[in-house]
Amino acid sequence: MKYKYLPLRLAVWVTFPLWIGFADAAELKWPEKPITVYVGWTAGGSSDITTRALVMEMEKRLGRKILVTNVTGAVGSIGATPVAKAPPDGYLWFGGSAVHGTWPILGYSDASWTDFYAFLDAVMPTSIYVLDDAPWKTIEQLIADIQASPKGRFRYGHPGAGSNGSIFGGLLLEAAGVVDKVRSIPYRGGREAGRYLLSGEISFASVTMGDLADWAVAGRVRPLANLFSSEIMFEGVKYRAITDIYPELEPYQAINPCYGIYVHRDTPEEIVTKIAETFVYAIQQEGFQKIVVEERAGILLP
Repeated sequence: MKYKYLPLRLAVWVTFPLWIGFADAAELKWPEKPITVYVGWTAGGSSDITTRALVMEMEKRLGRKILVTNVTGAVGSIGATPVAKAPPDGYLWFGGSAVHGTWPILGYSDASWTDFYAFLDAVMPTSIYVLDDAPWKTIEQLIADIQASPKGRFRYGHPGAGSNGSIFGGLLLEAAGVVDKVRSIPYRGGREAGRYLLSGEISFASVTMGDLADWAVAGRVRPLANLFSSEIMFEGVKYRAITDIYPELEPYQAINPCYGIYVHRDTPEEIVTKIAETFVYAIQQEGFQKIVVEERAGILLP
């Protein structure tokens, strides 16, 4: 797999002014107790794994435990809303996919981008997965079978309305002219959608690539298409670019999710600065990159 990188600390620069300086943060006593992170999606998925990989390195630098709890539902907003309403003391963070702007639009929460500082570390494409022993070897075969089948026979799973998986699945089915023939099933995360794919409840899953990449390597599921402009080879598994079949979907790569941590917007500047310094350290560590890039096919935003 070829990795793409952005300039160092770009993810921090776009959300927080670093000119405050790291020197002042070094004198800060915070943190004086453990930090809690709410991940808005189920355990084992991309949001969960990337967050845990990041905070594992951050706690080494901060010298305090960072405790991760999965608080799932409503495309992550159930976990994020308490963070937005908590005292801005730096002890409660949100972790996972950067979909905050969808919550007020969908009526899930009043919390949105303006309530947080974001520290983004990686982006992952969105993929269509089927069971490894499914009869469809290509996305064209799957679409042809849907076209020839009665309405409602096919069901696809995704991480919830407004998620990248939901949007990509809808776009693909619309481009193929079969959007009214497939039932959309929301789950609390891509990993959960994958579990229901394994059980046979759904025909295919539209989720973040990293949600099921390890299962693809293990031969349990197979990717048919990837929302990316070029083919990706990951651990011997080919992820075919959807633009090979539907080039009109190329602009929608923008829905591919970025991942990171998010802190209350009113958190004191000296604490945010210390978090920023620790974040920059963490994403450069071998342990973080091994998990996010080598094991989950993430594309770094260092």
